[in-house]
Amino acid sequence: TVNLQLVLAKPAVPVATRQAYRWLAEVPREPSPSPDAMLQALATGSARQIASCLWNDFEKVILPRIAPCAQLKERLIELGALGALLCGSGSGVFGIFDTAAAAIASADQLRQEGWWAIQTAISERAIELSKNELLTLPGT
Repeated sequence: TVNLQLVLAKPAVPVATRQAYRWLAEVPREPSPSPDAMLQALATGSARQIASCLWNDFEKVILPRIAPCAQLKERLIELGALGALLCGSGSGVFGIFDTAAAAIASADQLRQEGWWAIQTAISERAIELSKNELLTLPGT
């Protein structure tokens, strides 16, 4: 059974999707990992295994250019995330935690530091947001 404890976080800096794709087109394309490892990890339900399979091609062009995205990913790891990854082309980042308590504490700490952050859980049945903060993204 998949039951992942996550923190979704977002810096105040946006990333223009069009620009992100332009940057990505400027670098040599590396082969992406096979999805087999992620499918096997999902089958086990192990948060640690799932976190070890995270991959996003955009990270190689976004993180070096948009410092707050890189800082936020690093901060999630420092706060105990088993893995963290840029969401799509950015600027959001998520971290996978081993317990709800760890995810809640990390989201609280990030908010105290001035980041937008929310704890959420993903299961096979539903996505639950722990608070009604989703509609209070910066700039909305």
